[in-house]
Amino acid sequence: MKVVIAIVRPNKLDYVTSALRRGGISGATVTQAKGFGEETAVSDWDMSGELTEKVKIEIVLDDDDCDRVVELIKKTIGTGKAGAGFIYVQDVVAKHTHW
Repeated sequence: MKVVIAIVRPNKLDYVTSALRRGGISGATVTQAKGFGEETAVSDWDMSGELTEKVKIEIVLDDDDCDRVVELIKKTIGTGKAGAGFIYVQDVVAKHTHW
């Protein structure tokens, strides 16, 4: 099993969740987050930079679905510019799949 984690701008959340549902994904966990990255221009690194509002989407799925879901999210949020978001994938060891 894998977990796909996508960090996206809040205004893209509805687009991503809609695309996931159309793609047959049965569930995801969404949390609000703040962070900074390449899109944050800080001229003086000694100063505290502003944190940007983000949304973290986590989807646990079978290995076979991983590449398809990553591509689906990339197509939905991709702008080609820094700050659109990022996606990473981790292995999951599941002890219980249903409670």
